[in-house]
Amino acid sequence: MSHSFQSERVAGVCANLALTAIVLAFLGPMLWMFAAAFNPTAQLSFDIPKDPNLNNFKSVATWEQLFRPLLNSMVLSILASVVTVIAACLCAYPLSRYKLRFGTAFLYLILLGSGLPIIALMIPTYRMFTKLHFTDNTIATAMFMAGTSLPFAIWLAKNFIDGVPIMLEEAARTDGASTMQMMKLIVFPLIRPGMIVLFIYSFIGNWGNFFVPFILFSDPAKQTASVAIYNYFNSLGGVYFGRVAAFAILYSAPAVILYISISRTLGRSFSFSGAVKE
Repeated sequence: MSHSFQSERVAGVCANLALTAIVLAFLGPMLWMFAAAFNPTAQLSFDIPKDPNLNNFKSVATWEQLFRPLLNSMVLSILASVVTVIAACLCAYPLSRYKLRFGTAFLYLILLGSGLPIIALMIPTYRMFTKLHFTDNTIATAMFMAGTSLPFAIWLAKNFIDGVPIMLEEAARTDGASTMQMMKLIVFPLIRPGMIVLFIYSFIGNWGNFFVPFILFSDPAKQTASVAIYNYFNSLGGVYFGRVAAFAILYSAPAVILYISISRTLGRSFSFSGAVKE
């Protein structure tokens, strides 16, 4: 008994050490970012500012350099995330409820699609967008970004729908409800926390996406915040480190605020016992 307790204690210590190492690995760059943001002479090395001020924030906080790119990123990310959530749930429902002949193979094919590097798709995508005159088109770009995050989202949505008791739908079908009515009135309300998880996963991925907007948007007025940060790298290879750090803090704020605002929903467990009557 003591040997088992000692083994569990050693495992717990090792786990805490591993987590501490991970936290420190992320904490270092974050400390540099906050220090550089308030340092008008920031360099690549970490240096506590001797005369901290907000000059870097004032330099980046303009309509052209910050607010318009943030607005473009917000519109693009929300649109792509909403499409991803709706499409993923609609695709996952038949995979969860129906015994399809090639259902398992299709799921593995979807998983394979989620592992494809986005760079491998950009050349044919750019040619297609050019021929269809879809470059600098926010809606078309959002649809493409939704498609790239859809495979893994379908896997997540299927797991959420699998947790909804089938007897609820059978009772509704007995009352004459159609499949779409069951999805709208029973399934989707019960997996709402899962849909929020899907939205956050998709939103954060789209918010930080650099390569797709960089390739498909050539108009400076359409560029997103992830691309706008390139403005602080000059043609001679130099970097305005303080402005980059200030921009990064302001750029990260919307995603952090979104996560914190719904953290309680993320912490809820999926419990459907109250919806089933004996």
